[in-house]
Amino acid sequence: MKLNEKVYCNVCGANNEDPTKVLVQAVFGQNPVHICTSCIPSVIHGGSDVVKTNDELKAQVEG
Repeated sequence: MKLNEKVYCNVCGANNEDPTKVLVQAVFGQNPVHICTSCIPSVIHGGSDVVKTNDELKAQVEG
């Protein structure tokens, strides 16, 4: 998810300020999401249950 010039992982919430994170864009339902490479195995093996919607992640980041 992009918010205020930052890109956040829709699984773990890490953002692009961490120099060790690589984030890739994907589509979840009809919405673009970003997933860091550390979380890709969780998505592959755990399915979409581990992916937060942009609204869920925004509430977590702002709250």
